[in-house]
Amino acid sequence: MKHFTITFCGIFFVITAIATPVLAGHSHSIDDVTELQTALDAKADQGELDALTATVIGKAAAGHSHGHGNTAVVATSGGEYTSPVDAVNDIASWCGTPGVNNPCLVQVMPGVYDIGTSGLILPEYVDLAGSGPNVTVLVGVKPLPDSTLNGMIQVSHSAIRDITVECVGNPSGMYVSAISSQGTYLGLKNVSVYAVAESGASRYLSAIYSRASETSIMDAKVEAVNNSSGGTRYGHAIDLYNVTDGSLSRLNIVSTSDNPSYTGTSRGVQVYSNLTTPNRVTIDDTRISATGGNAGNGIVYMSTGTDFHMDGVKVTEATVGFTGFLYDQTSIFIDRSELVGTLKALGFSNGSTGATAFVSNSKVDGPIDPQTATLKCVGVIDGNYDPVVCP
Repeated sequence: MKHFTITFCGIFFVITAIATPVLAGHSHSIDDVTELQTALDAKADQGELDALTATVIGKAAAGHSHGHGNTAVVATSGGEYTSPVDAVNDIASWCGTPGVNNPCLVQVMPGVYDIGTSGLILPEYVDLAGSGPNVTVLVGVKPLPDSTLNGMIQVSHSAIRDITVECVGNPSGMYVSAISSQGTYLGLKNVSVYAVAESGASRYLSAIYSRASETSIMDAKVEAVNNSSGGTRYGHAIDLYNVTDGSLSRLNIVSTSDNPSYTGTSRGVQVYSNLTTPNRVTIDDTRISATGGNAGNGIVYMSTGTDFHMDGVKVTEATVGFTGFLYDQTSIFIDRSELVGTLKALGFSNGSTGATAFVSNSKVDGPIDPQTATLKCVGVIDGNYDPVVCP
């Protein structure tokens, strides 16, 4: 029971709030009462007063059925589910059929949730939200069957935010991916994604693997650690495949290996496209480190027609800062960025005839190798801050 004092027309009233069955189990802040007080000061009609009081009480009680208005609450205790997998499997009971006019949300409260090898498959228009990447953590093993598209979390048309995802490769599989998508939309914001391939069968690692035509990743930390041995191995923090509209913004990307015997390649971001239709990928305000194995590539860009833009990107450690395999009049634009590479800071394949790279107001610390691509540079300096004339 709580008492609140309000003033109406110069008269003091004491309101006693008693929990009722309608409001049972649902707490509300003093803001509800403050809202009522503010409105009362402007009201002189008793009818308006009664209507306003009913409105505020109605707001307090609204939406407190199971699912909280197309939302399922997952918590270690006191929630509707204790696992996001269970919430998604039971989605028909709290959200019906997800769709563009009936979006659903799985809200995960603070805690560590181990989903094992079951994987979490988000249907279209079902979003996943944690309580912050430092307080809500999903851990698990990449499920079988074996495929880069069969990630620990699989997305068709969904957004994931405010959460940490940690995935370990399945010792019986060749592929590891923490989050994968092959649908129309993948949105990630304020997330930490970590994937590791331990020594064993795993060969191809992608912390995030997306074939979603529209892919947006913002305010995220993404790390891939490939510790497998033998054969051809690749470790990608982010791998985009035939993405027509891609945006990577304000990211901290690490691709590395803790295994001194690792003989593969560590790649920060790989963008691949064999599409003939116009498409575009942008990276801005992002830091990338790629080390370990035979080579560390900050950005690997392979395209038959995608325009690529990077602005404010800093590759801090790499064997090759930027590698381009560009064809069919592809253009890349590098602005206000820093590229470092012990072998090459900026390089292209000898099949890049017809492609053009525009570099402006950037630092290129290491050799530049255009091969058959055309380079146009303005305001470019090297690691000693001396002007660079592009070949």
